[in-house]
Amino acid sequence: MLHPLYVTGFSDAESTFVVKISKDPRTKTGWRIDPVFEIGLNEKELALLEKIQSFFAVGTIRKNKVNNSVIFAVQSVKDLTTVIIPHFDKFPLITQKRADYELFKQVVTILARKQHLSLSGLQEVVNLRASINNGLTEKLKEYFPDTKPAHKPIVDLISIFDSNWLAGFVDGEGNFLIAIVTNDKTKMGCTVSLRFSVCQHNRDAKLMENLINFLGCGSVVYHNVRSTVEFVVTKFTDIEKKVIPFFEKYPLEGIKSLNFYSFIKAFELMKNKAHLNPEGLKKILQIKEKMNKR
Repeated sequence: MLHPLYVTGFSDAESTFVVKISKDPRTKTGWRIDPVFEIGLNEKELALLEKIQSFFAVGTIRKNKVNNSVIFAVQSVKDLTTVIIPHFDKFPLITQKRADYELFKQVVTILARKQHLSLSGLQEVVNLRASINNGLTEKLKEYFPDTKPAHKPIVDLISIFDSNWLAGFVDGEGNFLIAIVTNDKTKMGCTVSLRFSVCQHNRDAKLMENLINFLGCGSVVYHNVRSTVEFVVTKFTDIEKKVIPFFEKYPLEGIKSLNFYSFIKAFELMKNKAHLNPEGLKKILQIKEKMNKR
């Protein structure tokens, strides 16, 4: 069974809180409201999604053959009210995604109380939807011209307080990389290095900076063009003493764990200076190639 905070960490990385609003002449207002909690991943991560479904004991998993993805979704108001919301209230999200969750929770409450069946209640849902994720579509703006976007909660930085949360978050947003760069000044004609990183939108810059304190290593790099911020560890001794021991103690649950094990193999070769001879370098290249194909 997955640790509850692993699930929250992974949700901080990969989940979405969606409120779908569509026309439906069968309803009293002429509109249908469908709140959905979902996690969409590459089809290779089906086993992990099944673990998450088993953890919550609600929801469905569907496959999308068009983009080779699998989606775990919970859209029953009852399941959202009795399972999903209690989980995230007890084990809270700590990225800026929490703001969307708080608004989503208000929508679910309105639906649970049947308040959306009145025009005023419907407009309240639309006001909330206008502040979730990317807001309203242009069509919905035309249909609901009196919309006043709800105030979006301010999410103050909550320090990373649990290693299980970080394991889940890294399973979603982390990367274990082997970098091989041409360098004619070296004996082998290249340099080999290891790189562990976690990337987020720059709105979560403080959280990324907090990783430095939590793991006791690394630095933060800002990519202004992409509006992202990246926590990076490249120092060999930090990878040896901080990164690898951490994920050995708090294991990854998805296919990223395979990259982590390959990362360790490359680390062991480099620790024994194998990257400084042709045979060892060839082994590292083979490891790197397999990692890229997963």
